[in-house]
Amino acid sequence: MNEIWFYALLARRLRVRYVTKVLSVAFVGTHLPLLALIGFFVLRTAPSLHFALEVLGVALVATLGGTALTLLALTHLLRPIVVTSRALRTYVAARSRPALPTIWTDEVGTLMADTTRTLVQLDDTLDELAYFDPVTGLPNRELLLRRLRERMGPAQPFALCVLTQHDHERLLVAFGQETVDALVRALGLELEAKLPRDSLLARVAPNQFAFVLSPQGMAAEQILAAMPGEITAGGASCMPELAAGLAWHPADAATPEALLTAAVAALPRADAAERVAFYAPASREAARERLNLERDLRRALETDGFRLHFQPVVRATTGQIVGAEALIRWQHPRRVTVPPNQFIPVVESIGLSDALGNWVLQSACRHLRTWSDAGLPPVRLAVNLSAGQFGSPGLVNGISAALRAQRIDPSWLEIELTETATMRDPDCAAAVFNQLHEIGVTVAIDDFGTGYSSMSRLQQLKPDKLKIDRSFVTDVDSLRGSRAICKALIELSHGFGFSVQAEGTESAAEVATLQALGCDLFQGYYFARALPAEEFAVRLRAGPTLQPA
Repeated sequence: MNEIWFYALLARRLRVRYVTKVLSVAFVGTHLPLLALIGFFVLRTAPSLHFALEVLGVALVATLGGTALTLLALTHLLRPIVVTSRALRTYVAARSRPALPTIWTDEVGTLMADTTRTLVQLDDTLDELAYFDPVTGLPNRELLLRRLRERMGPAQPFALCVLTQHDHERLLVAFGQETVDALVRALGLELEAKLPRDSLLARVAPNQFAFVLSPQGMAAEQILAAMPGEITAGGASCMPELAAGLAWHPADAATPEALLTAAVAALPRADAAERVAFYAPASREAARERLNLERDLRRALETDGFRLHFQPVVRATTGQIVGAEALIRWQHPRRVTVPPNQFIPVVESIGLSDALGNWVLQSACRHLRTWSDAGLPPVRLAVNLSAGQFGSPGLVNGISAALRAQRIDPSWLEIELTETATMRDPDCAAAVFNQLHEIGVTVAIDDFGTGYSSMSRLQQLKPDKLKIDRSFVTDVDSLRGSRAICKALIELSHGFGFSVQAEGTESAAEVATLQALGCDLFQGYYFARALPAEEFAVRLRAGPTLQPA
């Protein structure tokens, strides 16, 4: 019992499970055979029992002493493993890296040195993953917040600027992830070169960088002005569409998280004209409103919450309704009707343009079928396409399928595209125009006069109609410049064989002036506002002419 107690006490002191196992093995493998051998010879040769017990006692003490020395040496040899094991458990539990001793130089002792180097490399790797952006190598959001927390103080005011790139998603579609990553790296390098060293530049989102500006530092407007007009990387180039939101510490926020949130909340107020916006208390409310609007838009698309209204197109010489433009309306459950200029930009920004455009096309074809079945006179219905939808490879096939599904004569459908969108890729536009003409659909260029069309491009595109932008139509009867522009556009269109339509006509004088200049068709409040489908059908049924509203 004394021997077992000795081993148990030694094992408890070392507090290592496998040492207890070693002690047990040592006892069984060394003591028992030795004591058995001694006992055998003593009992065979001892003159008395007392003498035999004395010999056995001496043997037991001798073996205990020798084993104790052996175990102490063994414990010393195993101590690097014990210390390393404890260090690894501590690191796993709390990511705290204890200092491992380096006094052992044998095979087992070098384990600690290897473990120390491994933990250092693991720490560096984890820091790289947790606190640095893998694309640019810049600090990420977590590291920026940590450094902001260290920098914040009541006597240290500074501004946090969040710089966003609006065209990031479009670049992804056009070039792919690898090329966009190269462009983002190039943009990050440009920012590093322009910013002061203590700006804490970080990439906080795929399309957002953040940095600190001191009250005496470079203003965000200067940073935007200093950015290059074009960035080239990965075999591609772009002119980044940048905008900045700023929030001040401590005036706008007292914590790093709140400061970053405030700077991001200011971004929606930065438009094309004023590319820098400062945080205001209403910014966050506007951001919440924007999120609610995005949610409601997705629901409306899923639950058929949109409606089409139709604004008549009139031939002024006869007053006959010869067509209409399909205009989308959103009947919001809490806001009655939301104007398109409020929700269309949101639709484009959240990637719903294709889905909503497809809904408009399908709905327009269904209305044409309904009017035809009701015996109403045929009209040409114009449907607007976004630039993204126009570039879709399945556009023409989708239009053709929609016409076939409703058994619609293709000549009843007109596709409208703005001049600006057309000129983004004239060669692609010309190819699509030709495909639309081949299936019998007519094409119109909307907002004509506001873009950069050239004579050769117009001849290449060969649209069926040009729509004069309302900015030239308004007060054309009294503004000499507008009248000259409209006259030139009308003569140019007729020279190419295109028909001309004036949009936004609101007075008899405007209509008379444009009619005298040779304008063919008119659309505007002077004749009628955009009407719900039922009211438009009533107008068609009432007769071939439309009196001014």
